[in-house]
Amino acid sequence: MDLPQLSVFSATPFAPNVLAPYPVETNAIIARWAAIRSPTSSEFATVRSGAAGDPASLGVGWILAALSTPDLREEYTTIINEETDYLMERVPRTPDGAISTRPPGEPVQLWADFVGNAWAAWGMSRVLATILHSGFATEFAPQAANLTSWVYEIINSTISHMNSTSHLLPNYYLRDSTFGDSSSSALIASTIYRMATLGLTNMTHVASADLLREAVVSNVNATTGWLAPVVDPFAWSVETDQSPEGEAFVILMEASRRDYLLGLTKAS
Repeated sequence: MDLPQLSVFSATPFAPNVLAPYPVETNAIIARWAAIRSPTSSEFATVRSGAAGDPASLGVGWILAALSTPDLREEYTTIINEETDYLMERVPRTPDGAISTRPPGEPVQLWADFVGNAWAAWGMSRVLATILHSGFATEFAPQAANLTSWVYEIINSTISHMNSTSHLLPNYYLRDSTFGDSSSSALIASTIYRMATLGLTNMTHVASADLLREAVVSNVNATTGWLAPVVDPFAWSVETDQSPEGEAFVILMEASRRDYLLGLTKAS
């Protein structure tokens, strides 16, 4: 939020000349994870739910810490490589190559709820931005095209199920019993704003993102700051009124919208 130049959505992410200033708070968080990380672990962290992808979501923080902390660079780089190998080589996959959300030894599972779909769309948009802003954009043009297509498969489907009154996305749309979920609504809105900043969307999608954002903002408690209603991160069919990931999604949404609007200002 405070240092957009360090985001993969910036024009030159992680370029050496923009690493300063860097968020010392992030490095402190990574240092705490490193201190409690088991030497036998292949992941960045051990999480309660055991999800295969959750520890990997710390990857950008670990990379930033490695780049900005010379005396720890070798140690952190080793851990980064171990996590990458774990995720790419050891976590089970579907027959067509999709990485399971569950760790080795458990049946292959893919996200079915809207938060899961929002995570997938958001994650693919980050990979897409990384490719486009790297020196390999031409080489990976087919992969970038696939990612763009897959992101919009999810976006178009979610928008088609937006509640016409609340303007929230349902937690599940193939179940009779569901509820409007502010968490997934925030993250899908964020994804649309980021795709728009990359020049890969249209104003119809942005208008939908604006509706989602308005609904999400109106659901933030002005006293506590908690967003609700949201899905319970540990019980994906349960509605709750507090979710750490939901709070993070609001910040991502606001940062994405800010950068999108800033891009429009610069273009004009």
